[in-house]
Amino acid sequence: MIDQPDTATAAGWLGYLAAHPDDVGLVVNDGRGTIFEYRPDDPAPAASAAKVLHLAAYATAVDGGTLDPNEPVRVADWEAWYLPGLDGGAHPQALQALGVPNDGIRSTDPNSTVRWDDLVTATIKFSDNAAPDLLRERLGDEALLAVATEVGWPGPDLPAYLGSQILMLKPELAADVSRAERSATEWGVAERYAADPAFAAEVLSLSPPPVAEQLALADATAVATPAALERLHRTLSEGGSGAAPPAAVRAREQLEWSPPPEGTLGLGAKGGALPGVITEGLTIRRTDGSTASAVLMVRRMPEAAWTVALQSFAHQELLAAAMQDPTVLDRLSCAVGQGSTIPR
Repeated sequence: MIDQPDTATAAGWLGYLAAHPDDVGLVVNDGRGTIFEYRPDDPAPAASAAKVLHLAAYATAVDGGTLDPNEPVRVADWEAWYLPGLDGGAHPQALQALGVPNDGIRSTDPNSTVRWDDLVTATIKFSDNAAPDLLRERLGDEALLAVATEVGWPGPDLPAYLGSQILMLKPELAADVSRAERSATEWGVAERYAADPAFAAEVLSLSPPPVAEQLALADATAVATPAALERLHRTLSEGGSGAAPPAAVRAREQLEWSPPPEGTLGLGAKGGALPGVITEGLTIRRTDGSTASAVLMVRRMPEAAWTVALQSFAHQELLAAAMQDPTVLDRLSCAVGQGSTIPR
C-alpha cells in the first residue's frame, strides 16, 4: 500500500511520485546488481544538480595542469556574476563559511581573494550560483562538453545560472524561443550583466514575478536526463572510465562533504531546486568496494508540496534508503510503476 502524497516524509514521497508519474524521472543503482529506471532518458530541468558537470570539468582541468586550485580569485570577479535575492541565501552562506567579510548579502571587501578550490566548494556545498558561471567562463564551454561526452552525456544543455535568473526577471528577452535559443540567450545576458554595470543596475532594480509565473519559467531552464546525471555521479564516485582517477578523487572529495551513513565510506550529493523543481544526485561508497547511485528529477510541483519538500529533504532520505534497502527499492518501483528493473 502506498501512502498519501506528502513531501514531508520519505513514505509520503512515494505517494507523491505515484500521483505525478508524468513529472518524475528516476535512476537507482544499488551497486549490487539491481538497477531501477523510470523515464531515465527524458530531459527535465536540472537546476543546481547540473553543477556536478562544472565540478568534473574543474577537477579534470586541475589534473591536466590548466588550472591551479590555489590560484587567487578576486571576490569582485566572483560577485560580478551574482544576483542577490534569488539563491535562497547560498552566496552569503558561502562568504561566511570562507571567512569573507560581508553584510549578509555580498562582500564588504571586494578586493579580498578566495581560491578556485574555495569557489568549487561554494558551488557544491552551498550551491552558490555565481561560482559555476565564473568557472564556466574561465574553463570555456569546450571543457564542460568534453567531460560530459566522456561519460556518455553528449551535447549537454549547459546551464547559465545568472542568465536564467535574469530571464525570470526579464522574460521578454526570451519569449517564444526554443530551448537552444534560450540557452544562448541565458549565457549572453549573464555575460552582459557581468561586464556592463548599467545593465546590472537595471536588472538589480527589478522584483521577482509572482510564484505562479516563476513555476512556469523554471520549467524552461536548462535540462538534463536522470541517466546522464547518474552516470556522471557514478564515474566520479568510482573513479572509473570517463575520468582520470586523480580528477575523480578531487571531485569526490568535494561531493562527499556530508557525513556518510554508518558503515559506509562516503556519501556524495548534489541536488537543486527551482520553483516547482526538485533534483537530487546521490552516491554511497561502501566498505566492500561497491557504489550505490541514484538520481531523482521532479518538475511542475504544486507550490505547497514544493515548499514542504524544500524544508523536509525527505526525498534524500527516500533515495538513500532505496540505494541500501531492497524492500524500499521495491516499494519505489511499485509507486511509480512502468519502470524497468534489472534484478539481482
